[in-house]
Amino acid sequence: MISIIVPIYNAEQYLHRCIDSILAQSYTDFELLLIDDGSPDNCGAICDEYAAKDTRVRVFHKENGGVSSARNLGLDNAQGEYITFCDADDYVDQEWLAAYRDAIAGDIDLAIQGYYVIDGCNTVEKKLQPYNGNTIEEKRQLITMLMCEETYGYLWVKLFRRALIENYKLKFDEQSAFREDEQFLSLYLQYAVSFTCIDSTGYYYTAPAQGKPYKNDKFYSIFLIFQSLDIIFNRELPKSILQRHYMNLENSAVLYLSEGKRLTSYHLDLYCRAIQALDDTQDLKRNIINHIILNSHRWGKLSNMIIRAIHKC
Repeated sequence: MISIIVPIYNAEQYLHRCIDSILAQSYTDFELLLIDDGSPDNCGAICDEYAAKDTRVRVFHKENGGVSSARNLGLDNAQGEYITFCDADDYVDQEWLAAYRDAIAGDIDLAIQGYYVIDGCNTVEKKLQPYNGNTIEEKRQLITMLMCEETYGYLWVKLFRRALIENYKLKFDEQSAFREDEQFLSLYLQYAVSFTCIDSTGYYYTAPAQGKPYKNDKFYSIFLIFQSLDIIFNRELPKSILQRHYMNLENSAVLYLSEGKRLTSYHLDLYCRAIQALDDTQDLKRNIINHIILNSHRWGKLSNMIIRAIHKC
C-alpha cells in the first residue's frame, strides 16, 4: 500500500481538484492522509466530506504549525509500505501511482518520476531519463543529476520506503519553511541504497502567481542540506553543485552574521570550498563579503556590522 500525505492550508480553491485526481487513480491500493494545518477557510470541512464518502481517506486536524509539522503528522500516521506527497494546489493523472507501483517491484528505496509545471497558460514537462542504481557512486551521480535537472527537493515526484524513514527516525525540520524538502531528501539519501528514475510524468505542479513571502529563515536549511551531502560525497562535493549553490551559501553565511551568530569551522570550510569552485571574479563587493565571512571568527561583532552596512548599499 502507498500512503499519500497532503498538507493543507488555505487551499479551498484547489482542494477538490487535488483530492478528486488522487481518488481517480487506476492503482487503488493507497491511503490518502489529508492534514488540515489549522486552515482558516473551508478546507477542514471539505476534507471531512471526502472521509465520509471514501474509507481510503483519513483526515487529521491540527493547529497551524507549517508544512513541515503537517508532513510530520502524516509520517507519524502513515501505514503504507511506501510514502509519497502531494501539495493541495496541485493534481495528478490517473497513472501517477501505477508508475510507482511498477517501479518498486524490484525492492527500491526511492523512486522518482517527472512532472509538469503549469505557469499561467504555459505547461512545461520536466522529465527524467530512466536511471537505476544501488552503489555509492551511482547515488552521487543521481544527486548531481537531480540538482542539474532542478528536481532535487520536490517531494511530490518521489516515493519513499516507510520502514527506512522509521528505522532512522527521519523527520522534517519544523524550524524551517524553505528548502525543508531538500533537507529531508538529503537525510533520506544518507540511508537509501537502491533507487530508480521512471520514464513517466504524472504530476502537475501549479506554479504560484508570485513568490512565497519567506522570513529570514529562507536560508536556514542550506548548511544542514550540505552537511548531509558532505557525508554522502565524503567531503568531495562536485564543483557543479558548489557553483550552483554558491549564492545560497553566501546568503546563509551573511544571514548568520547579520543575526550575530558565529559561523562554525564547518561553515567556513564549506564556504571556502564554494569560493574555490567559482571561476575567478573581479566583483569587488563579492570579494569583500567573502573576505569578511572567512575572517568573521577573528573580527567578531565588527564583521556583523560591516556585513549589514554592505548589504544596505
